[in-house]
Amino acid sequence: MLRLVVINVLQDLLVVISIMSKIKKSITLMELLFVIIIIGILAGIGLPMYRKAVLKARDREAQAMLKLIREAERMYYIDYDEYIACTDTDDCNAKLGLDLPSQYWNYDVATSGDKFCAHAKGVENQTLNSDWYISEDKDEPSTTKPHDFCR
Repeated sequence: MLRLVVINVLQDLLVVISIMSKIKKSITLMELLFVIIIIGILAGIGLPMYRKAVLKARDREAQAMLKLIREAERMYYIDYDEYIACTDTDDCNAKLGLDLPSQYWNYDVATSGDKFCAHAKGVENQTLNSDWYISEDKDEPSTTKPHDFCR
Protein backbone atom coordinates (compact mmCIF):
# COMPACT_ATOMS: atom_id res chain seq x y z
CA MET A 1 0.00 0.00 0.00
CA LEU A 2 2.82 2.38 0.88
CA ARG A 3 4.51 1.43 -2.35
CA LEU A 4 1.40 2.50 -4.27
CA VAL A 5 1.36 5.85 -2.46
CA VAL A 6 5.01 6.49 -3.33
CA ILE A 7 4.38 5.51 -6.97
CA ASN A 8 1.35 7.84 -7.15
CA VAL A 9 3.34 10.74 -5.69
CA LEU A 10 6.15 10.13 -8.16
CA GLN A 11 3.67 10.04 -11.04
CA ASP A 12 2.15 13.30 -9.85
CA LEU A 13 5.60 14.88 -9.68
CA LEU A 14 6.32 13.74 -13.23
CA VAL A 15 3.05 15.29 -14.40
CA VAL A 16 3.97 18.58 -12.71
CA ILE A 17 7.41 18.49 -14.30
CA SER A 18 5.97 17.75 -17.74
CA ILE A 19 3.49 20.63 -17.39
CA MET A 20 6.29 22.92 -16.28
CA SER A 21 8.46 21.81 -19.18
CA LYS A 22 5.68 22.74 -21.65
CA ILE A 23 5.44 26.19 -20.09
CA LYS A 24 9.15 26.75 -20.25
CA LYS A 25 11.65 24.73 -22.20
CA SER A 26 13.91 23.49 -19.38
CA ILE A 27 13.86 22.42 -15.75
CA THR A 28 16.05 24.41 -13.44
CA LEU A 29 18.51 22.82 -11.09
CA MET A 30 16.45 24.02 -8.12
CA GLU A 31 13.35 22.25 -9.40
CA LEU A 32 15.28 19.04 -9.90
CA LEU A 33 16.78 19.25 -6.39
CA PHE A 34 13.31 19.90 -4.96
CA VAL A 35 11.96 16.73 -6.59
CA ILE A 36 14.93 14.68 -5.37
CA ILE A 37 14.48 15.99 -1.81
CA ILE A 38 10.78 15.07 -1.83
CA ILE A 39 11.59 11.56 -3.08
CA GLY A 40 14.23 11.19 -0.36
CA ILE A 41 11.79 12.25 2.35
CA LEU A 42 9.15 9.82 1.11
CA ALA A 43 11.68 6.99 0.98
CA GLY A 44 12.94 7.86 4.47
CA ILE A 45 9.43 7.61 5.84
CA GLY A 46 8.28 4.65 3.77
CA LEU A 47 11.15 2.18 4.09
CA PRO A 48 11.07 1.80 7.90
CA MET A 49 7.30 1.35 7.78
CA TYR A 50 7.68 -1.28 5.08
CA ARG A 51 10.36 -3.12 7.10
CA LYS A 52 8.12 -3.19 10.18
CA ALA A 53 5.19 -4.53 8.13
CA VAL A 54 7.40 -7.31 6.76
CA LEU A 55 8.55 -8.28 10.27
CA LYS A 56 4.94 -8.32 11.53
CA ALA A 57 3.98 -10.61 8.67
CA ARG A 58 6.80 -12.98 9.62
CA ASP A 59 5.54 -13.06 13.21
CA ARG A 60 2.07 -13.91 11.94
CA GLU A 61 3.60 -16.73 9.90
CA ALA A 62 5.15 -18.22 13.06
CA GLN A 63 1.84 -17.94 14.91
CA ALA A 64 0.00 -19.71 12.09
CA MET A 65 2.61 -22.50 11.92
CA LEU A 66 2.44 -23.00 15.71
CA LYS A 67 -1.33 -23.43 15.45
CA LEU A 68 -0.71 -26.00 12.73
CA ILE A 69 1.76 -27.83 14.98
CA ARG A 70 -0.77 -27.75 17.82
CA GLU A 71 -3.43 -29.36 15.62
CA ALA A 72 -0.97 -31.99 14.36
CA GLU A 73 0.03 -32.77 17.96
CA ARG A 74 -3.65 -33.10 18.95
CA MET A 75 -4.26 -35.55 16.09
CA TYR A 76 -1.15 -37.52 17.07
CA TYR A 77 -2.38 -37.61 20.67
CA ILE A 78 -5.77 -38.99 19.57
CA ASP A 79 -4.04 -41.79 17.64
CA TYR A 80 -1.24 -42.70 20.09
CA ASP A 81 -2.36 -41.27 23.47
CA GLU A 82 0.87 -39.25 23.75
CA TYR A 83 2.47 -36.16 22.26
CA ILE A 84 5.60 -36.42 20.14
CA ALA A 85 8.71 -34.28 20.59
CA CYS A 86 10.81 -32.92 17.75
CA THR A 87 14.13 -31.10 17.85
CA ASP A 88 14.02 -28.86 14.78
CA THR A 89 11.87 -27.89 11.80
CA ASP A 90 12.91 -30.85 9.64
CA ASP A 91 12.27 -33.26 12.52
CA CYS A 92 8.80 -31.73 13.11
CA ASN A 93 8.00 -31.96 9.41
CA ALA A 94 8.97 -35.64 9.35
CA LYS A 95 7.31 -36.73 12.60
CA LEU A 96 4.11 -34.69 12.29
CA GLY A 97 3.72 -34.91 8.51
CA LEU A 98 3.92 -31.15 8.07
CA ASP A 99 5.63 -28.84 5.60
CA LEU A 100 6.79 -26.01 7.85
CA PRO A 101 8.96 -23.33 6.21
CA SER A 102 12.36 -22.80 7.82
CA GLN A 103 13.55 -19.56 6.24
CA TYR A 104 12.74 -17.25 9.18
CA TRP A 105 11.83 -19.65 12.01
CA ASN A 106 13.09 -22.88 13.57
CA TYR A 107 10.35 -24.95 15.18
CA ASP A 108 10.66 -27.54 17.94
CA VAL A 109 8.34 -29.36 20.33
CA ALA A 110 9.08 -30.43 23.91
CA THR A 111 6.83 -32.93 25.71
CA SER A 112 6.26 -33.96 29.29
CA GLY A 113 3.62 -36.60 29.99
CA ASP A 114 0.33 -35.37 28.64
CA LYS A 115 1.61 -31.86 27.87
CA PHE A 116 3.56 -30.34 25.00
CA CYS A 117 5.12 -26.99 24.21
CA ALA A 118 5.73 -25.97 20.60
CA HIS A 119 8.34 -23.26 20.13
CA ALA A 120 9.24 -21.02 17.18
CA LYS A 121 12.70 -19.47 17.39
CA GLY A 122 13.27 -16.55 15.02
CA VAL A 123 16.32 -16.24 12.81
CA GLU A 124 18.46 -13.35 14.03
CA ASN A 125 17.34 -9.88 12.84
CA GLN A 126 14.60 -11.35 10.63
CA THR A 127 11.62 -11.16 13.04
CA LEU A 128 10.07 -8.72 15.53
CA ASN A 129 9.75 -11.27 18.34
CA SER A 130 12.46 -13.89 18.63
CA ASP A 131 10.33 -16.55 20.37
CA TRP A 132 6.72 -17.73 20.13
CA TYR A 133 5.13 -20.58 22.13
CA ILE A 134 1.93 -22.59 22.09
CA SER A 135 0.84 -25.54 24.23
CA GLU A 136 -1.90 -28.16 24.31
CA ASP A 137 -4.28 -25.92 26.27
CA LYS A 138 -3.68 -22.62 24.46
CA ASP A 139 -5.62 -21.45 21.42
CA GLU A 140 -3.30 -18.57 20.56
CA PRO A 141 0.51 -18.40 20.52
CA SER A 142 2.23 -16.07 22.96
CA THR A 143 5.75 -14.83 23.69
CA THR A 144 5.75 -16.33 27.20
CA LYS A 145 6.59 -19.94 28.01
CA PRO A 146 3.47 -21.88 28.99
CA HIS A 147 5.42 -24.68 30.78
CA ASP A 148 8.76 -24.97 32.56
CA PHE A 149 9.96 -27.72 30.21
CA CYS A 150 9.69 -25.48 27.11
CA ARG A 151 12.94 -24.79 25.31
